[in-house]
Amino acid sequence: MYLKELQIEGFKSFGKPVTLSFPTRITGIVGPNGSGKSNVTEAFRFVLGEQSMKSLRGRRGEDLIFNGGDGASRASKASVRVTFDNTDHTLDDSFDEVTVSRTVRRDGSNEYAVNGTQVRHRDIVEMLAGVNIGATGHHIISQGEADSILNASPEERKEILEDGLGLKLLQYRRAEAEKKLERARQNIAETDLLIRELTPHMRHLKRQVERYKKARAVRTELESLYADYLARETRYIAQTTAELEPREHALARQMADAEKKVSDEKHRRAGTKDDLTPRIQQTEKKLAAVREKKDAAARELGRAEGEHSALERLGNTNTAIERKKVLELRDDIQHRAAAANQEERSRLIDYIIGRLTAFLKTDGINSAAQRHDGDAIRKEQETLRKTLERLSKEEQEITAERDRLREQQEERIGEMRKSESAVIALMDEKAKAERELSDTRRRLAVLREDETQLRRELEEGAVLVGPNIYAYKEKKVPETEQPEKREKQKERQRQLERKKIQLETIGTDSGEDAFKEHDEVKERMDFLTREKDDLLKSIADCEQCIKRVQKEVDSRFAEGIKKISGEFESFFKILFGGGTAAIITEKTKIEKDNGETEERIGVEVKVSLPRKKIRSLSQLSGGERALVSIALLFAISQVTPPPFLVLDETDAALDEANSRRYASIIEVLAKRSQLILVTHNRETMHCAGALYGITMNAAGISTLLSVQFDEAVQVAK
Repeated sequence: MYLKELQIEGFKSFGKPVTLSFPTRITGIVGPNGSGKSNVTEAFRFVLGEQSMKSLRGRRGEDLIFNGGDGASRASKASVRVTFDNTDHTLDDSFDEVTVSRTVRRDGSNEYAVNGTQVRHRDIVEMLAGVNIGATGHHIISQGEADSILNASPEERKEILEDGLGLKLLQYRRAEAEKKLERARQNIAETDLLIRELTPHMRHLKRQVERYKKARAVRTELESLYADYLARETRYIAQTTAELEPREHALARQMADAEKKVSDEKHRRAGTKDDLTPRIQQTEKKLAAVREKKDAAARELGRAEGEHSALERLGNTNTAIERKKVLELRDDIQHRAAAANQEERSRLIDYIIGRLTAFLKTDGINSAAQRHDGDAIRKEQETLRKTLERLSKEEQEITAERDRLREQQEERIGEMRKSESAVIALMDEKAKAERELSDTRRRLAVLREDETQLRRELEEGAVLVGPNIYAYKEKKVPETEQPEKREKQKERQRQLERKKIQLETIGTDSGEDAFKEHDEVKERMDFLTREKDDLLKSIADCEQCIKRVQKEVDSRFAEGIKKISGEFESFFKILFGGGTAAIITEKTKIEKDNGETEERIGVEVKVSLPRKKIRSLSQLSGGERALVSIALLFAISQVTPPPFLVLDETDAALDEANSRRYASIIEVLAKRSQLILVTHNRETMHCAGALYGITMNAAGISTLLSVQFDEAVQVAK
């Protein structure tokens, strides 16, 4: 099995699809800082199932998708596919070529697939664990991460070594067995709970069977009581219903008829328009206007007659009248006129005032007589008399019309009063019918409650005594002259209740049902007992399986530690030109919160540099720590070599001499694993059979250039 190619599309800076083939044992990836070459390393992490966004240098899934640049639109998803040649079927798959792919979308959703078939993340992790590609990522080492194995705690370092030794698959199996064991224990707890719940029920069923005979006697007595009570109640309800329902219908019709009559009378009365009052008011106005005109004409006539009389007297005398006396006379007449009310006196006074006023408008009586023509005054008098006669006649006609309208109005008022009396009588009739109907319906409602109670008694009786409850239909109730009082029937009902309580206290189930339920519960308990036995056997098997797996893990771990320690010392001596190095396991005891003590196993790294005494790893320089880390990681890869190793600038901190030593180790590693080297180091580049150059264009897209040295040498020759 070997790594064949890596395809990247839309992942981080790779806005356009690129494909990296790996035809040689060592492939180098070079490029300036910021070009995106480390994104190739992260693409490997991504497609092989890395879940830590921190390891992928992001905060969420959307950060892994190409976000666009100058002239380039952003991608909707990021996809990475890695293809393995599986002709030797190292991978647990029947295909000669296996492609693992992972896609992340902007909503954060991930899709995993193997050869185009969608799978779970767990499926990929388990498949790769079988070829020593584990979750801790010891096969992918980035710049700065090489030192992490030294910074890790002993327990964390132990996990890294277990992953490197290919023990993760066994640990998955152990974890599955532990889950199965936990489920079995939970099932046993549930089974025990069911058995505990059923046990008292079994005892209860036994008591039920024992009480069956006693319950049968009470049930027989209850049947007799039910028959008498139900027969009497049925007859009472039927007779009372036959009496009340026709009465209810009759009263309802009576009330409806009265209500309709009231409505009709009100409607008829409402339809009568009051058109007389406006006409009477209009007639009064016309009469007032005519009388006003008549009074005005009378005053004018009095004035004309006064003038005419004055002229006649002047024709017989030339005696002068003192003006002061005339004024006094006029004032006296005006005062009397203000106190008078009679029509004749008013007309006389108007006549005198008119004459005196006309006289006083002149300088004297003689001058007034000279300015009026007697014939003209007589004609005016004649005209005013005719006008007065006409207005008097009109006044009489209008007065007669007004009196006629008032008589009609009085007649209508009389009719309205009769209508109101009729409505009041009908309302009284309706109220009486309504009271009687309300009382009848109340009695019917009570009867309906009695019917409901009867049905309830039937249903409850059917449960308590069975089909024999319906024997009441054949029971005859003796006829009596006087109707039985309801209190007697209520007493029968109370007696029934007492017997029902007695039966329920003893037990309402029949013996047959109790026996049947007893057998069912016993069968259920036998089944639960067998299931518990099976679960106990399953628990024992799981515990044995866990012990076997743990024993194999411990054995392989102990053996692997020895091998890794040996390889570690070999690489250490190559890199440091001597010295000693080893890894050892140490046991520590941790006290838990509950006071118990737990034993934990960790891995410690011991090194001794040539020509330098150190007591702990913390005394190493940065370069020395890098070399120790590289030696340890390379040692792990030699004991259980993964199909490929990705080294991302792990040689960045090395000087020239150490770079040559590093390159010599690279040659050794390449014999057992494919190597993908992301580097700036020339010594490391010399080891590569093919080089990929990563550059970034103006749009922020990483592009790929490749050179295969084997082909280049052939071309050069």
